[in-house]
Amino acid sequence: MAATERNEQPAHLASYLFSRREAILNNWRRTCEEDINLPSLRTMSREEFNNLVPLLLDIYELRLQDITKTDDPTMISSQHGLHRWHNGFLFRYLLIEIKYLYQCLADELDRYWQLYPETSATVIKKAYNLLIGIMGETIDGSASRFDELQHLQAASRAANLENAFNRLNELSRERDDILRTSSHDLRGSMSIIQSAAFMLDMEGKSDEERRQLIEMLNRNLQNVQGMLQQLMSLARLDAGQEKLEITTFDASHLLFELVESTTPLADERGIKLLADGPRQLLVTTDEVKIKRIVQNLLLNALHYTPSGVVSVTWATESESRWTLTVQDSGPGLPEGLVSLLVNHLKPPLENTAIFNKEDAKSIDITQTVGYNEYMLKNNPLKTGEGGEGVGLYIVKRLCEMLSATMDVETFPGKGTLFRIRFPLNLHS
Repeated sequence: MAATERNEQPAHLASYLFSRREAILNNWRRTCEEDINLPSLRTMSREEFNNLVPLLLDIYELRLQDITKTDDPTMISSQHGLHRWHNGFLFRYLLIEIKYLYQCLADELDRYWQLYPETSATVIKKAYNLLIGIMGETIDGSASRFDELQHLQAASRAANLENAFNRLNELSRERDDILRTSSHDLRGSMSIIQSAAFMLDMEGKSDEERRQLIEMLNRNLQNVQGMLQQLMSLARLDAGQEKLEITTFDASHLLFELVESTTPLADERGIKLLADGPRQLLVTTDEVKIKRIVQNLLLNALHYTPSGVVSVTWATESESRWTLTVQDSGPGLPEGLVSLLVNHLKPPLENTAIFNKEDAKSIDITQTVGYNEYMLKNNPLKTGEGGEGVGLYIVKRLCEMLSATMDVETFPGKGTLFRIRFPLNLHS
């Protein structure tokens, strides 16, 4: 065979492989899909599956012709390995995938020699040697990237475990703070009850004075009853005794009824209670727990809003989520309180703040004693009442059970907004 002819053969082989590029890639994918040990690849588009492999084929075809390309197969395969990592591949899956790729290329070399038997054995041998070499570089690049990612993942897991341990200690401290605050509130209410009962027994009281003392007794007895119910709810949640009862129901009907039943309390305090939402909103979740969340937030807003408006709004946000907001025109939450709610729930998916970023304040609700003192000082309607820390903690825990996310905005002197995002279908 003439030297010129031998020099043309590598170029001819490279041209053949390029003309068979689509077939090679399709055969590679089909072989991978037929392997039951590999994860399903059907969710990947053609471009996603091929990823950077065509660049490796370019390099191989150029090397067959002794043309040096600046692209580094090791670096390209490293990026390919990163892509597969992000798609949930294990390292052994990647190795199997690489094996099938180079097996398809080797089969194509066999087919070429069958089609062109006059091809020099030296050219075919060189093609196989180059194939083995680029396969080694591919494995080296992918393995180094996976090793790096696994080290990072291990470090991340260790950090997550440490954070989880710290959060567990934090939650324990927060619960202790809430229980201490509740005990303080219960003792305060009981002291008022005892004082009112003692004064009722005193002689010389006018009918008007006795009426006021009886009202004080009733009000504080209701407070004690409410706080005891909340503490019992908290105890059930902490003991894991709360179970999900998932049904499909009309959330709009539930919310309109809740607002309607709470309107007399709002009227009594001179507050406008407004409801806005679609006439029907079918959801699949725990109806009782949705009701408890709304009741806690709604009563909290009414108690701490001296005058103005409390709005309950709901809407479908996407094909999978619906949103509930409770917004008041109260004094807003004081700066310096650490969020008991937001930091323990899933973060909001996007910034949807309605207040100016520079003016709106993040919430701090773990320091419930300070919150009580602030509210009692700034809202005489709430004097003698307390325990809202328990209610908000219960809201937080119920939201977690319902896979809900919460974000809170507060603006001093203008009000506070609680926004909760629920899945439309808790089963999905």
